[in-house]
Amino acid sequence: LYPDGLECGLCVCARRRYAVRPWPRSLFGRTALVIIALVVLSQLLSATLLYFYHIGPRAERAARATGIEIKTLTHALRLLPVSQQERFVRELEQKQNIHILSGKETPDGIALNTYALRNFEQRLGLQFERPIEIRWQQRLMWIRWQDDGSAIWIGLPRLLVERELYWPVAGWL
Repeated sequence: LYPDGLECGLCVCARRRYAVRPWPRSLFGRTALVIIALVVLSQLLSATLLYFYHIGPRAERAARATGIEIKTLTHALRLLPVSQQERFVRELEQKQNIHILSGKETPDGIALNTYALRNFEQRLGLQFERPIEIRWQQRLMWIRWQDDGSAIWIGLPRLLVERELYWPVAGWL
């Protein structure tokens, strides 16, 4: 009985409060929590495997191919006489959409801050002895190449790089 003799009123003893549990109390809730945790874990694992076995090697191949293309273009320009260089540059622009500017001209561009393109830039920089500068435009990737004191800007189509890096991620999602 309570002190006032009635059976209703305030409780003298404190009630036991339950602490908030990080897991549900029912079997169904715990099973659902385990299933959700396993799905999240499998997605993280598959994303990690996709990067290490597919996206990373493709970025490496794209950087290697771009580096070889840049070296080939600069060697071809160096070997051609000045009279044929202009014709060679015009043909590259018309047929391959590859642009070449002298070092005095600087293309407009921005530094993109996506992980895949930063990864590509880092891997491309490892292909050369000297540091390179890369600028991105809407349709072109400009790379500054210095050779024997002279500098040129080589503009390559962006689609070649982006298609290599992003289509597996889009397929995975």
